This record gives sequence, C-alpha cells and structure tokens, in this order.
Amino acid sequence: MENRTDVSNDISTRYNALKTPVAEQLLSSLPIRISQRFIKSYLAQNFNNLDEVVEYFVQHSEITRIVKENPSSALTFEYLYHRRPLFQPIDQYFLKCKAGYQIYKRLVALRENLPRIIHGQLQSTRDKVLIDNIGSGPGHDMIDVVVEHPKLAQKVHVRNIDPDGNALEIGQKRTKELGLSGCFSFIDKKLEKTDPQDADMILLIGILCPLQRPMCELVLQKLKEYCRPGGIIVFSTAQTRMGLGDPLTDFIMRFAGWHMDYKTDEDTEDIARASGWEPLEQFFDEPLHYHCIQTARNRPQ
Repeated sequence: MENRTDVSNDISTRYNALKTPVAEQLLSSLPIRISQRFIKSYLAQNFNNLDEVVEYFVQHSEITRIVKENPSSALTFEYLYHRRPLFQPIDQYFLKCKAGYQIYKRLVALRENLPRIIHGQLQSTRDKVLIDNIGSGPGHDMIDVVVEHPKLAQKVHVRNIDPDGNALEIGQKRTKELGLSGCFSFIDKKLEKTDPQDADMILLIGILCPLQRPMCELVLQKLKEYCRPGGIIVFSTAQTRMGLGDPLTDFIMRFAGWHMDYKTDEDTEDIARASGWEPLEQFFDEPLHYHCIQTARNRPQ
C-alpha cells in the first residue's frame, strides 16, 4: 500500500495555508532569516538544509522539543489536550492550527462515545469491564469518562499500559487526587512484556497514526491475544483530510520527526477486517474528521 505521508502536492494549497491568521501569526514571530528559509522549504516540500530552522523550533517550542526527542511521547498531548499552559508563539500555533485543535477534538469525541460503548460491554459481559488503554500515557481519555460518569467507577478497571513512566506518573497523580485510584492501574512496560488478561475492551488511540498499513495489521493481530473473544477494540487513524486540510502543520510535524501515514475511513475499516476483527462503527473528531475512530469486535479464531 502506498505511503500516504505526503498528501498535499498542490503548490497553491500550500501557499494558501500560509495566509491563514494563525500561520501569519507564527511567521511574524520568527526571525526573518528563519522565516524565509522555512517558507522556501515548505513551498518546495524540501527537507534539506533545514538544520537551522529545526534548531530554532526546538529551542523556542516545548512541543517541538518533546517530539524531536521522542516522537512517541505522550507528554506532547498534555499540551494539545490543554492540560498545561504554553506561551511560546510556535507552541501557540500548535494549539490554534486545525490539526492541533482536532487532536483535542479527538479527545472530546472519545469522551462522548466511550460511555455508550462501555455500557454495551456491561450488558454482554461480567459485572466489571476490564479495559486495556495502550500507549495513552496518563490515560486522560478514560479518566475524563469516569469523572463525567461517576457510576462507572464501580464498573470498570482500566490498565494504562505505557513504557513512558513520566506520563504514567501524571495519570497516577490525577486519579489519586480524584479518588479514582481503585479503578485505574498504571503499568510501566511495553505491551509485549505485559501479561494478557482477556480485556473486554482495548483502547489504542494515536498509536497507528504514523504506521503504514502492514504494520497496523500486525499490531491489531497481536492485540487479539489481549482481548477476550467478543471483546471490543477502539482504535484511531489519522485521515488524509488532515494532510490536505492543514499542509503547513503537516510539514512542521515532519521536520520535527512526527511523521503521519494518512489513511481514509475505508482504509481504517479494511485494516480492522484484515487483522481478524469484525468492524462495527466509526466516529470522528468533529467537525473536520481528521481522525477516524474505529470500533471492532474480536472474532474467535
């Protein structure tokens, strides 16, 4: 399958993206030399000779620094989920641009839809639903759900599985402050070193976004071992709409080391099916649909 990372080859589309208020605000904050080199490279989609630009972004942006050091770090989302303040102009751009804001809207979509999915599992399983939240760091998505639906605290147990101990500490501290420690556990391990416990539901949000389809299928096939037959997986992919709709942010993400492999909603459903899962429903980050969130059932072998 083709790599969909570079989805915007239209020079006029790229040029128009420079004329948005949020882009103009970003560019006006940069030194002239940096701004000129950045614009020239962006319009040509040329990633050569960008060391000076990248160095400036890393030195003047907390988000860029984190991504450059560890593209898979969940700490980036502490800022994109609006949980920590940011003051640098480059970071403000990430919060205000369409692609950055829709990451927050993905969290909103999860908060709105997960309770319904969990209640569906409660009707078809034992008294308590076991949820493996994989690679979500602090696990704000499920913490938010339990906070907004407190009766679920007695009906779910969430295992947050992530090798990023710093991110897990944030979730541990938050659940303790909220009095929710009893329904959350935090496992500082890679998935392959974590024992399966026949979860009723698996959350895999943001993990597949940079992966090409064959690797996505391998990951989902592996996760069948962690989910009971008839259980549910909820996973997300980054959509081609993101690269087409916000090519400037796509360019910045790529030179920082955050490469997306964009997919369509049809691709996402096909990935579930090809991996041995039965596709169920899809929902999206409204209103732009930059993220497809797919649910699927674990079909018995």
